[in-house]
Amino acid sequence: MKIIMYKKYSLLTQIALCFILMMSSQTHAREYAIEMIFFMHIDGEQITDENFPENLKLVSPNQGIEINNDYPHSKVESSTANEDEQQWRAIPSSDFILNDVIKKLNHSRDYKVLKHIAWQQPIADHKNAQLIKIQGGRNLSLDHPERLPAYPQASNPILAIVGDQNIDLSPPALYELEGTVKVVITRYIHVYADLILHLERFISHKSHQKTTVNNDLIDYKIDLHKKMKSRELHYIDHPLIGIIVEATPIEMPEDES
Repeated sequence: MKIIMYKKYSLLTQIALCFILMMSSQTHAREYAIEMIFFMHIDGEQITDENFPENLKLVSPNQGIEINNDYPHSKVESSTANEDEQQWRAIPSSDFILNDVIKKLNHSRDYKVLKHIAWQQPIADHKNAQLIKIQGGRNLSLDHPERLPAYPQASNPILAIVGDQNIDLSPPALYELEGTVKVVITRYIHVYADLILHLERFISHKSHQKTTVNNDLIDYKIDLHKKMKSRELHYIDHPLIGIIVEATPIEMPEDES
């Protein structure tokens, strides 16, 4: 009799657990708000012991979704992006939650903020997660036109998200920080950064008793990965740059879109 009662209550416990799981799944986060700050260590080249490859001429990949946070959300009927890409939506800059961090970085002589960006995205594994295009810091296009990328016009256009609107945005440009980031959300959150840092250096060249000073660009390839949890402020470190990121789950009923 004790065994029968044990089995009975064991079954009820299982049913209760299933019910709890079903109820919790109805308010499970299907989307996340991602906010990132990219900044440069001003004296990173001087204080690091790490050796970087020299004389690189790196070109940023012409891919990724470009997010413009300066526009509010506005629903549109037509879009150049496919259904999957439309799930990656820009968050207005007025809704940023890391502005206090920006103020502290701007007040420091040791750092230079290169990019502050935020977007909303669904849960996505490594295969389905979209690349986010990063361009930050000073626009170097006028000072270094010889380094502008020559992208084929019809090859993998860049998608710009203005609020909820996606438009093609493919003119070549050159910024201090370029590249892509990808946020994979499964059991944990994984941030992958594939970046290039272009730093200007005034280099003296001597030839036939004449000295000339050239404004050259030094390129640094930066690949970073961070495994993290949501609702926590995380710091991704590198001798030359840093990334501050926070992922916040957006709770919503199961029947809402």
